[in-house]
Amino acid sequence: MKHLLILISILLIMSGCTPHVISSNPRQVTIGNAFSSVKSQKLADKTCQKHGRWAILRLDNIEDGNATYECVE
Repeated sequence: MKHLLILISILLIMSGCTPHVISSNPRQVTIGNAFSSVKSQKLADKTCQKHGRWAILRLDNIEDGNATYECVE
């Protein structure tokens, strides 16, 4: 039982570390927990493609763990 609780705790902590969309509009998207640039780029591309655009990382960020991508045509 103790091992099960430890496993569940670890899984809950790890699930909070995945990149996720904080905000988006047709011109830009902000990704939280963007420490994995490959995963956050894929998520930003997927979000921008809803508007027929592609995501380009803005170089003024990521220090706080959030990345802002511009959606360009």
